[in-house]
Amino acid sequence: GSGSGSGLWGSVVEAELVNASLGLYAASFPTSYRGLVGASVIQVVADRDGARFRFMSRANASNIFTYGQPFNASLPAFGGEQVLVSSNGPLGYTPLLEVDNADDTVTCKLGAGVCDSAGSCGGAGYLSGECTLVTEALCANCTVCGFPALYEAQACNATQDAVCRNVTECGAGQYQTVAPSPTADRQCAVCRTAGECGAGEFLNGTCSLGGDRNPVCTACSRCPYYHVVSAACTPSSDTECAAVAASDFAAGAPVAAGEAGAGFVAGGGLQANASAGGGARSNSSYGAAAPVYTGGFGFPADGLPGSGPYALTVTLGREGRVNATTTFSVATPAAVAVAGTVLLTPEVWWDAHVVYVAVQVRGPGWQTRGLGGASVLVQVQPSAGLQALANTQPSQTATTNADGYVVVGVTVPLAWVDDAAGGPQTAQVVAGLASGGSAGLQAVGQVQTRPRAPHSNSSSIVSNGLVARLPGRALYAGEQFEVLLSTRTQYLVETFRLRLELESGLEVVALNGVPSGRWTASTAVSGDRQVASGSFILADTSPDQGAQSGEQQLVQAVLRVSGSGAAVVNRSLALNVTLLFLSDVRQTTLVGQAQPAQMVSGTGAVSSSGTGQVFVGDNLLRGVLGFAADAELVNTAQLDGQAVRSQLGLWAVYSQNQEVRMLAGTAASGCSSSN
Repeated sequence: GSGSGSGLWGSVVEAELVNASLGLYAASFPTSYRGLVGASVIQVVADRDGARFRFMSRANASNIFTYGQPFNASLPAFGGEQVLVSSNGPLGYTPLLEVDNADDTVTCKLGAGVCDSAGSCGGAGYLSGECTLVTEALCANCTVCGFPALYEAQACNATQDAVCRNVTECGAGQYQTVAPSPTADRQCAVCRTAGECGAGEFLNGTCSLGGDRNPVCTACSRCPYYHVVSAACTPSSDTECAAVAASDFAAGAPVAAGEAGAGFVAGGGLQANASAGGGARSNSSYGAAAPVYTGGFGFPADGLPGSGPYALTVTLGREGRVNATTTFSVATPAAVAVAGTVLLTPEVWWDAHVVYVAVQVRGPGWQTRGLGGASVLVQVQPSAGLQALANTQPSQTATTNADGYVVVGVTVPLAWVDDAAGGPQTAQVVAGLASGGSAGLQAVGQVQTRPRAPHSNSSSIVSNGLVARLPGRALYAGEQFEVLLSTRTQYLVETFRLRLELESGLEVVALNGVPSGRWTASTAVSGDRQVASGSFILADTSPDQGAQSGEQQLVQAVLRVSGSGAAVVNRSLALNVTLLFLSDVRQTTLVGQAQPAQMVSGTGAVSSSGTGQVFVGDNLLRGVLGFAADAELVNTAQLDGQAVRSQLGLWAVYSQNQEVRMLAGTAASGCSSSN
């Protein structure tokens, strides 16, 4: 309180907690003085070097008592001690009407340097702890993880230290796939085992504990000429071969029992039953009852006709008094490569967007015999421009026939060839074994897109008439194709009649209303199938009466090239389309007499004559694929005087997705040893 304005007096009263959840405190003190009385809050800040006190006041408040000079007072504190209390600022002291605790504990401690502020620790430090009434926040150095034993799992930042973890060590049966770094752990994977290798493969290499080596499955080796198998290939080891001197292969050469280096050969030539004699020899090192054969001399086991089984007789000893007979079969070779060619003309049209490819698989010796049932993959790889229209790589798998041959058709997206595709663009065609995936594909040709011309929005197409769209591609003798008939009217078409007339070499197959089920139709075709007419009535008895936009499709005329030879090949054949009647759902007659249709060519040109043309191309030879009865020929004529022959067959592949066998294993088509 204040007596006469010349001084202040009062006492210190401790506030009591009223509501902890709200942080509400209350203080009461008795007084008999009825003059100006004010209450102030004294803020207590506990620092490391002792308590400090400050009045929380509001200077220059209106209509209340103000002590206009800085105020310092020694007041009794808790426990009976005297503490120095000062006003906040130089403007004096005013008893509080409102508490404005702006000068809080954290602000005070930061200002006094008792706490460090966030962001003040620099790049190599972080703020450790929290600045509160009784705790401090101080800068500390970031921990440096001791690589290579440790790596930094989480980087040090302004408020958190780095987190270090032990670098992982690859365990037994594992190998390293990604090496560790100061900021990343080591990555490990389970090593490949022998059980994962396929037939004819072995596990090559050893698993490196803590290293980066993973064993691989490798094809078993074949022993070279003048070598025999000393240890067969197993899932965990490769074939082992032993050398045999060339002089040991002379027919009738003496062999002593247990002679080192003696081998097994078929020295007397191969007869019809695959029996060998007249000088063939072996020794007990390789076992007379189960002779080891590698195909290194005399005849190749995979060159025999068919798969067997075959009988093989071995004569032992200088006088041939000991012999043994065994049987063997020839395993089907595995497909390892493909050969192919793109059929048709190398163009893809909007009305025939399928790429046909003839593919033949080849074995290790480039043979095709016995490779039926192989799965091949053909893929069309677009240019960047085509990818922008439809980002896909269309592909198709197929299975080869008995001669390792198949024709595969791959449908490409319509977006590549419709009227919004722009000009022609190029796509690569690749093929390979399906088991090899995309990585094993090789180029077999390329195709060029021929997009439909943007005639659907052409201003030259008039309303209330018939529009006929002709194919853009070349046709072939015997091929079936479609001509789409449509119209532009303000309202939905209810009834129409039309007539088609075709030049000799073309014939009508059917007139189909589109979409299917919309029309009730009555059609007629002449005996020579070169004239057709049709009447169509809308099947819906409650059709849409609203205005239409764009073209309405009416009929799909299915036609066929019926002629052959010079009469049609490399010629343009004409067809005439006439609209006889047309009315809409509002029973308005739009066309009441014969009117020629507007003919739209494959290039987008529009003619109002009612007559258009299609071109019939020549079914050209696109490629020849051959196959042999035997994969290899070894000249044994020097042994038995008999020439070795293998018959050949040829597939002639034509443009129109056809294959014709020209020669089928005749004596005239073959290979033989001459001497």
